[in-house]
Amino acid sequence: MFKWLFDFSIIYDILLLVIILILLIIFIRSTTFRYILFTCIGVLYIFVTFLAGIEINKYYSASGGVYGVISSVIKPDIKVNEMTFKLNNLVLKSTAEENKYDLTIVKNEALELSKNTSYIILVNDTPTNIINSSIDFVDVNYTYVFYDDNYSELIKDTLNIKLVFYKQSTRLNITTTGGAKAVNYWNDYFNNNGFKIEIKPVKDIPINEDDVLENFNCVKFIVDNEEFKHFDLLKGKTLNENVIPPTKDGYIFKGWSLNNVDIIDNLSDVQINDDTTFYAVYEIEKCLVSFYDVDGITLLGTRLVDYGTIIDDDDIEFLISGSYRWEYLSGDGENTFGGIFVGGNVSLKMYKHSHIA
Repeated sequence: MFKWLFDFSIIYDILLLVIILILLIIFIRSTTFRYILFTCIGVLYIFVTFLAGIEINKYYSASGGVYGVISSVIKPDIKVNEMTFKLNNLVLKSTAEENKYDLTIVKNEALELSKNTSYIILVNDTPTNIINSSIDFVDVNYTYVFYDDNYSELIKDTLNIKLVFYKQSTRLNITTTGGAKAVNYWNDYFNNNGFKIEIKPVKDIPINEDDVLENFNCVKFIVDNEEFKHFDLLKGKTLNENVIPPTKDGYIFKGWSLNNVDIIDNLSDVQINDDTTFYAVYEIEKCLVSFYDVDGITLLGTRLVDYGTIIDDDDIEFLISGSYRWEYLSGDGENTFGGIFVGGNVSLKMYKHSHIA
């Protein structure tokens, strides 16, 4: 019945309640106590806020990569220089519509388009497809194909870009309906390539896709008679990136060529004034074949051959007369029905071949 008198947890709860009641009475009756209490709470709040600021600064200034983005702390930024918009810290956010992500930025700088001038819109020096335009706004689509490390297409997505020109400000809206997967690729694209929008006048040319493209050259890159990549580049410009072709087993990439023979040292030195086609030039890899005696140790000789060569099992150059044949010993090769396939440097061993007469 009096077991609770010996339960220390209950006694501690009663003591805590008594202390709280005493402090409450002092708080109500003593003005000085209230000042002291509020001061302590204020100092504690400032101290905690200071520590939180230090942790956020450490998190976003850490070396070795970007660890994350808090949109309420890091704001998108747009810099306007005449008709060029350079954007930083872009992060597309989800909307109420399924698979739709967008971003809107308002800049307190006014731009004015001329009524008597037609314009083209470039994103990172690539022309966009104009949907609609006037002196008050432009509405364009920018399409991009994302590839993996093996140059296989991962996803193709389109950004819709709207620029609205007010008397005292400019509003930019970027939208995609490609869903979360596309947004992840776009955010990575923004981080690696930046995002620059240019509005350029095209004198005496109506704004439609066919006429606008007359001011651009098609630049193609061909690998094994198939188009690997292409750009639409403004006339007179040079390529601003090094195009890396796919790797081919047994071949070494020598470089890009305009005639399939002469190698261009640096693509960025080539000024594009007409539609231009570059061809990937490969050289077949040379492989060293080593021929060993039946013991697999004594070297009889070597030979350089092309990748993919098949060595007959009765190749006579280093073969001892008699019923001997060659077999795969080590390296990048394998026995096949037609002989030994050479897929790199390979060693062969002679063995005694017997058969029923």
